Amino acid sequence: MPEVTNDHIDTRLQGSFEQQIAPQEFRLQSAPILRQFSFAPRYGPVSLVRRCCAAVALTATAAGAVSGLATGAVEPADDRQFSGPPRLNVMEILAALPRAAVLYTSVFLVWWDYRRVRKRAHRKRVQLGLRPKAEAGEQEPPEVEALWEAAHKNNAPKVRRLVDRLGGLWVKVGQYLSSRPDVVPMAYIGSLSSLQDGIAASPWKQVVATLNNEFGASWPTRLHVEEEPLAAASVAQVHRGWLRDDGSRVAVKVQHRGVDAQMRLDLVNFAVLIELLRRFEPDQDWRPVVSEWSSAVTQELDFQKEAENLREVAGNLQRAGIKAVVPMPRDGWVTRKALLMDFCSGFPARESSRLDDIGVDRGLFMQRVCAAFAVQIHEDGFFNADPHPGNVHVSTDPVQNKGDPSVPILLDYGLTKRFDPKMRLAFARLMHASEAADVDGLERALEDMGFIFEREPLEDLANMRRLFTATPKSQVSQRRRERAEEQRAERAAKEAAAAEEGHASAPRRKRPVEAWPSELVFFLRVTGLLKGLAASLDVSVDYMGLMAQAARRALRKAVPTSERATGVFSEGEGSSLAEAKLQLRLEKLLAHLQSEGAIRGMQVSVAGPDGKLLASVCAGELGVADPRPVKPDTLFCVFSAGKPLCAVAALQLAEKGQYKLQDVVRLHWPEFGANGKEACTVEDVLRHRAGLASALPPYASIDKLLDMDAMTEFVANAIPDCMPGTKTAYHYLTFGWILAGLVKATSGDAIDEVIQSNIVSMLGVSGEMYLGVPTKVLADDSRFASVEVNLHGSQQQQQRRAEERSSSTTMPLLETSRPLLSPALFNMRRVREARVPAANVHCSARALARFYAGLGPGRDGNSALLQASMLQEFQQPLHAAAHSSDAFDQTPDAGFGLGIRLFDFGTCHGFGHAGLGGSVGFAVPQLGIGVAVTVNRLEVNGEAPGRVISAICEEFGITPPASLVGSWSKSHVAQHEQA
Repeated sequence: MPEVTNDHIDTRLQGSFEQQIAPQEFRLQSAPILRQFSFAPRYGPVSLVRRCCAAVALTATAAGAVSGLATGAVEPADDRQFSGPPRLNVMEILAALPRAAVLYTSVFLVWWDYRRVRKRAHRKRVQLGLRPKAEAGEQEPPEVEALWEAAHKNNAPKVRRLVDRLGGLWVKVGQYLSSRPDVVPMAYIGSLSSLQDGIAASPWKQVVATLNNEFGASWPTRLHVEEEPLAAASVAQVHRGWLRDDGSRVAVKVQHRGVDAQMRLDLVNFAVLIELLRRFEPDQDWRPVVSEWSSAVTQELDFQKEAENLREVAGNLQRAGIKAVVPMPRDGWVTRKALLMDFCSGFPARESSRLDDIGVDRGLFMQRVCAAFAVQIHEDGFFNADPHPGNVHVSTDPVQNKGDPSVPILLDYGLTKRFDPKMRLAFARLMHASEAADVDGLERALEDMGFIFEREPLEDLANMRRLFTATPKSQVSQRRRERAEEQRAERAAKEAAAAEEGHASAPRRKRPVEAWPSELVFFLRVTGLLKGLAASLDVSVDYMGLMAQAARRALRKAVPTSERATGVFSEGEGSSLAEAKLQLRLEKLLAHLQSEGAIRGMQVSVAGPDGKLLASVCAGELGVADPRPVKPDTLFCVFSAGKPLCAVAALQLAEKGQYKLQDVVRLHWPEFGANGKEACTVEDVLRHRAGLASALPPYASIDKLLDMDAMTEFVANAIPDCMPGTKTAYHYLTFGWILAGLVKATSGDAIDEVIQSNIVSMLGVSGEMYLGVPTKVLADDSRFASVEVNLHGSQQQQQRRAEERSSSTTMPLLETSRPLLSPALFNMRRVREARVPAANVHCSARALARFYAGLGPGRDGNSALLQASMLQEFQQPLHAAAHSSDAFDQTPDAGFGLGIRLFDFGTCHGFGHAGLGGSVGFAVPQLGIGVAVTVNRLEVNGEAPGRVISAICEEFGITPPASLVGSWSKSHVAQHEQA
């Protein structure tokens, strides 16, 4: 039974992802692995003994059934086809009974002991004034921890004796568990760690007999083999030797006699346990796991196949430039049960004291190991599917490691996995999406991998990120405490929110997996090995980042060369010298930004009167993993740069007499007057003085946050942080919901419909500006730039940010409790399709530039969108004390107009709005221009937009506002362009 635990549970330790895959009682909510060692219903001891004996008696029947499934003699219960373990004959079925009796009896005894300890732990908690059962993630008090530690010390030797007695497949189970000190109790680590190289070796006579059978009786005349083995594993043992003709050292791998039949029996027992689990827990059907193990284990018994694997992996790593040693097989010395390879001097990486003795850089060593597996999995799609620390060594041969003490040796490629191209890219997308916090990419990856289940995608993303984060051994306890505290805080907030809404917090519904991607079994084994090795070496390594680098290379290579971005795309409609000069300057600037890696994708447009484009340039790629080019009509999520569209839509209704700016909102939208907002005016809303800056429902689902009608109802009933009209605070999301409610209440139309008819159609930018992208447009993913969150940037940028902003203004990467505060969430197709007025406008730069140009006054003082009097009111500054700001306010130093920010260009004034991470649009009415810059790499105080804006301002002879360009002044522009 431990096989279920090690492969499919401890690699899904937290949250919703764990709930979908792991059996209910086998979850590890930061508790040690065997604390949850119970899956059967709660029967009395007599009944349990009877059931255990019955399970043994049913072994033959179940084995025959599983074997029948494997050969097609018996049909599966549902439509999912799979193959079970190899079919057994009658004698083999009878031979399985003794091993099954030992296995099930031992499992029962351990299970029964932990059940008794659990009852004692419950009683102890009650004595301490706690609820009997600990909540998920709750840290146990020391008195309870002592009970569990005693149980671990009592049962760990029993498990080791069971593994030693059974051997075969169960040795691999123990090896894997011993490599996970980050989740497995140390008592088990101590008992099982010697399994890495301490398996009992076969007698020398059996080794000689195997060599005679494989190489012929004359092999001693050509090969010398030392009698004492170097190591013994579950399938084979390795001896040192040398070839007599040239004296070269070799490693001789010899298969244990009878191991093939024993492995087949182990697989049958494994299948029976899975079948019993399925019967006790109908939602947990793991038969595909048996299928995957069955087909894979048979590979490991063929050393000819292993020789082919070694050659292929060595060649792949060499082409990728990975510093790692893979032993090469010797021609003429490869058979099904014996194999000669190059002898690689070294020692197991887990012997940490020896690492320091020879000067190994632990971090560099782990980086190379991780990079080697990343290339194997994501770029080649062919990797070691059964790794454990005993097969990762440190090279001590100066010839093989070229004098570098931090070079790993990768051994044992008997059991490998090859992804088909679609599955390889699905796993690459999974890793990239996890590292980039790309929820949409994660959903697509899981769908491509064959996962079908109801998901909370943001929680799955958070759990994936935890799964792929390696924790050093010295930090494991602290991380567990931190996670437990996070979970307690989340539970408390959810309960408080439920109580506020007047209903009890419903228990989380179990979401069973409807389809299981069998390849995930081996992928997670690699993840477990690398995280466990990093933990045992007590080294901090960016496992997720290293794997994601290879994943992105794989995704980018999958795009045909002819479809990739190649340079700067430009278009200009002007013909005057000044216009041509601006166009040429922007083309050169974007080419320079692209060459130095300062942008991922960018559009820049400058529009004049009547929407005529004075300059329009774009460059770069759609995303970090999508090298297709940004084009003039590419749609970017501009976040808050689209807020003025909502403001203008509301002001147009005011011009039509639907309301006055001084009117209280409740006069036209009665529901909004609830809970102390009676005095809130329309002007208060437009100037971010409604008192609802932080009015977000705690732990609301994504679906609710994307439902504009539901959110307008929520803000109508929300309690303000302060009296409306008394304090200016940036309303990042609520600004749009309040205006949407007001517009709907007064016009009867949704705000997106008003924007479409009164602004988009009027300006002639249909097809390039949306609040809520139509499904038909979403179907073409080449139209969309993917959001990339770059929280760090260059070292110089980090230093400047530390000087310019406090830590409280850091852009969040992932907010599970408040999803719409996670920028990467806006890559999701259903978010793009949703109407989130304050933050979800998708448009091109040329459409946004024409919008701002459309706010410039004509000869009569009227603009294309607003009349002269309203246009003046629109730009009227707010005379009030300094306002409060946060990470989502990209121009905290700018003043507030009516739904816009006000900028000082030195000799003239302008207005506009910046979006999260760098996209921005603004108008300079005195010059009659509108400017827009769109980016898909989001950065706090990003330099690239500032450099572009500074260059445009210099061409027009105006001073770039510090609130738009930060520390990037005109002198910076001149200096860089001269360089």
